[in-house]
Amino acid sequence: MAYKKFSTSEKKEINALLVDDHHMVREGLKKMLLALKPKLQIKVTEADCGIAALKKIEKRDFDIIFMDYQMPGMSGLETIYRMLRFKPHLKIITLSNYDDLSFVESVRDAGSKGYLLKNVESDELLKSINSVLSGNVCYSSEISIKLLEAAENRPVEKKRNKNNLTPREMEVLQLVALQLTDNEIGERLSISPRTVNTHRYNIKLKLGVKKSIGLLKEAFRRRLVDNFNF
Repeated sequence: MAYKKFSTSEKKEINALLVDDHHMVREGLKKMLLALKPKLQIKVTEADCGIAALKKIEKRDFDIIFMDYQMPGMSGLETIYRMLRFKPHLKIITLSNYDDLSFVESVRDAGSKGYLLKNVESDELLKSINSVLSGNVCYSSEISIKLLEAAENRPVEKKRNKNNLTPREMEVLQLVALQLTDNEIGERLSISPRTVNTHRYNIKLKLGVKKSIGLLKEAFRRRLVDNFNF
């Protein structure tokens, strides 16, 4: 489907929401956005956590949301899931200091329209906003290169199962069922323990559980793991 290119002339002012637990980060991005005038007319609202962001979108609509990936309490990933359950039309761009593909894929699966590193330049930021408001996606150039390289080097994946778990998440889940630690799973799959932990978190969100024992019980109930005895 071809999307119409967004033009800032079509709307006098864009309403944006910045969600980040660091005041200095919000201030820096806000100044960068406001400095895009007259190319971009934008009004910026701030939220310092996921809960505050959810309260903001209850009261008003935003054209675009910039979401920090890692926040204390409710993470950016969980906030994205909750926001899009409440307002599926929201256009969200994730911001992060990390270029780990597991992070990129997790927010993409959650419904984020883009992933930008926090060192993004003004020109790239403007281009990303334009792209997302046009109905497309956006990624930092570094992320785009990694995604292309991963696609070229990755064997053809099987279709995702009905629970929307990726093949990698299914691999992690099988090893979690064997009660392996994050370090042990990481060694088997040649990924970092931090990446394993991210996969665990994403699986819990997708299956609607909060604790590890609940994860295994739900996985067993859905027949996602075999021969697991409680």
